[in-house]
Amino acid sequence: MDAFDFNDDKPKKGLLSFSGGIWRIGTLYFIVATICLALFFVYTYVDPYNSFNPWPPPPPTEEGPVGTPTQSPTDIVPSSLPSPTVTETQELPTFTTEPTPGGPTATTAPFPTITPFLTEEVTPTESITGLPHFKADGPFYNEHQDGCSGMYVAGIVWDIYGNPLTHYIVRVSGTLDGVPLNIEDATSGSAPQYDPSGWEVKISDTPIASSGTVYIELYSLESEDPISDMLIFVTYDSCSMNLILINFIQDQ
Repeated sequence: MDAFDFNDDKPKKGLLSFSGGIWRIGTLYFIVATICLALFFVYTYVDPYNSFNPWPPPPPTEEGPVGTPTQSPTDIVPSSLPSPTVTETQELPTFTTEPTPGGPTATTAPFPTITPFLTEEVTPTESITGLPHFKADGPFYNEHQDGCSGMYVAGIVWDIYGNPLTHYIVRVSGTLDGVPLNIEDATSGSAPQYDPSGWEVKISDTPIASSGTVYIELYSLESEDPISDMLIFVTYDSCSMNLILINFIQDQ
């Protein structure tokens, strides 16, 4: 073989360099595309609802908690509630204008037995005036020492320790046999035959029956308002019950 033929069989250097560069670029492009595709699959797996996924899965259906719904208060049927228990109201006793057999009888002493005196310090109850409040004890019926010459209301005024209190005003008001009472107020201490704090008023010249038309209250010289609750009492047309005893005891 001559020298000319040997040189023509060798590839040209420029052509080999161009072909090798194309293969290197293609390889690099393939590697980059593979990496991008791998990243796309990873990203789509993590977030299937991303904007790059052309086939996103359907959105999940929101379901509430499984179970029986709680009944609202407005769904409760009124008839299912327990029926309230009705308490029978006690009928008040009816007073009569005439004493009946087995009715109140005269006491053997001017005053009934009163609760023993307090020995410890207590704070008395105040009335609306800020003064001590009193409660009425009675009425008790007896025969007046002057016989059947009239009808009287009498009593005493004590503090919570059983000490007599004087200069308290006792006022009896109302009507007897349809006639308004016009009686002068009594002052505690003005009838010492009952007690150092005793008082007495004559409300009629003869015993007269009444049913809830006469009432009594206690007042103080320091106030125009009563310092006791109003007590309504019954009177009888009996000479053995023409003395009506009502005591005022300071409330604890």
